[in-house]
Amino acid sequence: MTVSKKLLLISIIISFFVFIEEVNCQINVVNINSSIRLDGLPNEPVWENAEAITDFTQQELIEGAPPTEKTEMRFLHDRDNLYISFICYDSEPDKIIHKQLKLDADPEGDDRISFIIDTYHDKQTGYLLSVNPNGMRYDATVSNGKPNVMWDGIWDAKARITEFGWSVEIVIPFKTLRFPATNTQVWGFNVKRTIRRKNEDVLWRGWKRNEGIWKLSKFGTLHINEAINPAHQLDIMPYLLSGAEKKINQGIDDTFKYGVDLKYGISSNTRLDITTRTDFAQIENDKEIINLTRFDISYPEKRDFFLESSEMFEFSQGMTNVFYSRRIGLSPERKIVPILGGAKLAHKAGAYRLGVMTMQTEEEFGYPSTNYSVVRLKKDIFEQSY
Repeated sequence: MTVSKKLLLISIIISFFVFIEEVNCQINVVNINSSIRLDGLPNEPVWENAEAITDFTQQELIEGAPPTEKTEMRFLHDRDNLYISFICYDSEPDKIIHKQLKLDADPEGDDRISFIIDTYHDKQTGYLLSVNPNGMRYDATVSNGKPNVMWDGIWDAKARITEFGWSVEIVIPFKTLRFPATNTQVWGFNVKRTIRRKNEDVLWRGWKRNEGIWKLSKFGTLHINEAINPAHQLDIMPYLLSGAEKKINQGIDDTFKYGVDLKYGISSNTRLDITTRTDFAQIENDKEIINLTRFDISYPEKRDFFLESSEMFEFSQGMTNVFYSRRIGLSPERKIVPILGGAKLAHKAGAYRLGVMTMQTEEEFGYPSTNYSVVRLKKDIFEQSY
């Protein structure tokens, strides 16, 4: 056999194994017409229509070793929702660790299932969802390997501890996610199961030590081959606040405030947020921090209006934040400055992402009425750069 024929044969063999690997990394989500009772037990007959995915591999403690406990996951969808179930077998179910109950509590100390869905398959952005055996939910958006834990999506999960381990059913409305407006969907996907008492982490893909669940370029894919309903989401949140205060030898000091927030999904790729007379009374207070350095303290953003699509505007150079949203509506003395109104548009098309925001504050505490505006254009390049 000549050298050229040998090289051709080797290339054919390599291509074959690459093709097999790509097929094994693909999950076809099954379309259903019946409803699912969300009770944590995936025992409805419709779950049998979905293939059970079981090929998990250890990342910790022994890289590349088979899991010590079996895990099964299945995927279904209808026009409005994505359904995911996990059966986490455990030979000692009485030793399953499940302490957390609070929404968005830190799940690190518990057994849990965590997964990321990269709906644009751009290998840079996605949604992180996590559930423990109590059904405690934790979610965040992901951008370039960094989570935004202040994001709260609309989804639900129920979990059960059983004689064989624990199981969970999850429903994610498509209106919670943003994805391309196409007849078929190809989303990046990976999942990690943690067995806390064994310090064992098993992953479906990207199980090597230098990969992991944050390495979106190593994900497999979810394929939805039927049209789904992106739902033009419209949320209107008005508020009305009134009160009165009477002090001795003084008149009555009354207050009356009103305003509205509006969120509208123009398309599956574009979201518009509008706010007027914005009220942030429902936001929890910042933790007191004693600053002993010469650098400013960067408090985390907690206001819903600014949290939506916040990853679009995050940009820092060294220790300098080019855009820091906490400066809007707050004086240098950390007094609240009323916001007259504002708007924000977030759009993604192919490798491009566009964010536009403008806010107008009232005159207060000797500071003039001020406009804050920012435009950010990002283009994704290579696998995980921009």
